[in-house]
Amino acid sequence: MRVPKLNLAAGNDKLRPALQYIYVNKEHITATNGHILILHNRSLLDFIVDLPSECFILNTEWVKLTKSFKTAIYDSKLEAIILENKRWSKTLVKVKTEVKFKYPNFLSVMKENLKPVEIIKLDPKLLLDLSQAASIEKTTKVELQFSGINKGINVYFLTIHNRIPNVKGLIMPILTNNL
Repeated sequence: MRVPKLNLAAGNDKLRPALQYIYVNKEHITATNGHILILHNRSLLDFIVDLPSECFILNTEWVKLTKSFKTAIYDSKLEAIILENKRWSKTLVKVKTEVKFKYPNFLSVMKENLKPVEIIKLDPKLLLDLSQAASIEKTTKVELQFSGINKGINVYFLTIHNRIPNVKGLIMPILTNNL
C-alpha cells in the first residue's frame, strides 16, 4: 500500500496554520493549500490500526508516512517504520486530535454537474502537485469540471475508461471567462 503524497497539496504558510495539516475524519482525508485540494476516502488509511476518527497530521509529519514500510499506533502514538539509506528505523508521527483553528469546509467547494467556461488558465505546477498528491499510478488522463468564473475546478483522475474511485481533487484557476 503506497501512502499518497498529500503533503504536496498541503500549505506551508505559517500565517494559515490550518492549511499546513492533512485533515482526517470518519469519511475523508484531505489536504489543501488554498490553490489545490485533494480528497481521498478514509479507507486509504485502513492499514493504520486505531487512528483517531478525527485528527490532524502536519504536512512535514505526513512525509514520514509516505516513506514508511509499516505503520501502527502504539500507546496512542503513531509509529512509522522507515527504510532510509538501506537501514530500518522507527519514527513517531505526531497526530493532533485537538487544534485551535478551524479547517476549511472542503465539501462545500467540491461541487458536481458544473457549467462550461470559454477560457481557463491553470498553473501546471499546481496540477502536477495535485496529481502527485493523488498518488494514482495508472492515471492516464484527468477530467476537469468547472463551476464558473474564478471558482474551483473539480479534478477527477481517470484510467483508460473510467474515473478512479475514492479520490478527487480541486484546483483554483488563474483566470476564467464565461462562454
